[in-house]
Amino acid sequence: MSLVAAPVSSAYQSSSHLFATALAAVDPAAFGGGGKFLVSFDNFKNVHTMITDQHTVTRLFNVVRGQDRNIFWAGTDHGLFLSRDGGLTWNRFVTSDNEITGDSLVFSVLPYSSDGTSFLVSVFENGVGSVYRTDDSFFTLNRIVDFAGEVPYAMYRNGHVLYLGMSTGQLIRYNLAYDYAKVVNAFSKSVVHFYPTSSGMYIQLSSDKLLHSTQFPSEFTQVKVPRQGFSGLFGSGVVQTPSWNSVGTLYVLSDNKVYKSLDHGTTFALLKTIPLTTESIDAFAVHNDALYVVSGTRMFISHDGGENWHIQDLNNTFKIANFYFVGGRVILGQ
Repeated sequence: MSLVAAPVSSAYQSSSHLFATALAAVDPAAFGGGGKFLVSFDNFKNVHTMITDQHTVTRLFNVVRGQDRNIFWAGTDHGLFLSRDGGLTWNRFVTSDNEITGDSLVFSVLPYSSDGTSFLVSVFENGVGSVYRTDDSFFTLNRIVDFAGEVPYAMYRNGHVLYLGMSTGQLIRYNLAYDYAKVVNAFSKSVVHFYPTSSGMYIQLSSDKLLHSTQFPSEFTQVKVPRQGFSGLFGSGVVQTPSWNSVGTLYVLSDNKVYKSLDHGTTFALLKTIPLTTESIDAFAVHNDALYVVSGTRMFISHDGGENWHIQDLNNTFKIANFYFVGGRVILGQ
């Protein structure tokens, strides 16, 4: 199926604008950084430096696991990368018919099966955003849908129904079984992340707004996090890196502070127990109910909801902004 509505010339004219939108308007904290990365196989007892491309600063959009514990795929702003050693070394993977090249923006790689060989992938190339399906680890790609001058930044699948979060702010529902699509919602900013939870669906916009729906894909409300000012709490802060633990507690990073909510984002409390030496938090994540906070070259880890913290030096030479927890590995990116 093709949804290309604009002439080819129009699509190509808009490609540079979309490229700028994708890499400038989308906050790096929401969409990954570029250059060097750290990877750990043993919960940070040992930390290794990795580089996707030795010659080009490459922004990492997402990482997924392949068919065994050592194979990883990474979508970047300079194509698709493959690692066969658990993330220590990476090589660019160009598909056989050049659907994905070194110039492609590979925004989302979504597993489609449990065996690690089938994926859906969102690609922007030559002014057209495309969604492909592969069932043989990217050796062959089947085109599902095209969009002229726009691209899905995020994808979420529920059975045969695929939801596409578009660069235009549209939310599109695509039925993979019957091959039809429908716009089911629209927002003022690009949709960059889907977060399905037990309390409903959360989506994040490029403006760092977090929206919540118990009637997905309709009836969204904005999650408002308090912002700390000189005279107390005022206004609403931006939401970065939302995370949930196993009982549904929502944690967000906002204005260099971590807040938690026990009521799905209705109210928030400031997490005051982190033993920071500076008032700066670069990255935050929750994984397997552990809280991870990075400030400068130090990581703070709590296994009891933030009551007590283990402090570990990372010795990183770059500012960390993102966590990726994949297949027992942890990747920290700029």
